[in-house]
Amino acid sequence: MAEDSEDYHDDTALRWYLNAYYPHLFSDEERCVIAIAVLRNKQSHRETPIDHAKDDIESYINGSDRIRQIIEGDIESYLDDAARRIISQKREDVFINRCPACQRIVRTPVAKQCLWCGHDWH
Repeated sequence: MAEDSEDYHDDTALRWYLNAYYPHLFSDEERCVIAIAVLRNKQSHRETPIDHAKDDIESYINGSDRIRQIIEGDIESYLDDAARRIISQKREDVFINRCPACQRIVRTPVAKQCLWCGHDWH
């Protein structure tokens, strides 16, 4: 079953894909910001807050004014820039698996079926 194509955003899919399969290519600072973004996302989808989330976020910040500034600003743009940096600087180390039919990023580097359009290239 294909996913709703209105939910697809290439920048978001690229960030998720790189974080899932190439986390070692992000800098320490970028990994901290990603961890904070994930915690905030989890918090936003819960009825009751995660008690330790604030402490976890503070531990990732670890006194860094730079990380605090990033998370108080536009995290999405910062992470988009990080993904673009990886693609431009480490292109030879990254395989972005795209559907040959719709060109969307598929779930894994070895996937042979697109969950967006349903195309299968086994």
